[in-house]
Amino acid sequence: MKEKVISSNLWVLAKEKGYDFSDKKPTQSLLQKWFRDIHNIDAMPLSAYDNKNKKYYYDCVCYNGGSLPSTGRYKTYEIALKKSLYLAFTLI
Repeated sequence: MKEKVISSNLWVLAKEKGYDFSDKKPTQSLLQKWFRDIHNIDAMPLSAYDNKNKKYYYDCVCYNGGSLPSTGRYKTYEIALKKSLYLAFTLI
């Protein structure tokens, strides 16, 4: 699986919050690591199963000692990760 580079909107937020762009745009996983290492925030998608609809979905969670509420259900891991990264910026 190829690493996904963050979107332009996430890039602007990261730059405003002090992410060092000495290289190119970071990938989602590098931004996720930056949140963990620098800000002690875990931004992650979690898989869950909906018994009523009989299908899996992903939820996004941010944790820094207390979880933030979910922002919804997403069909893919990648979308949930992107939403988690946006949510993590609200904790900085």
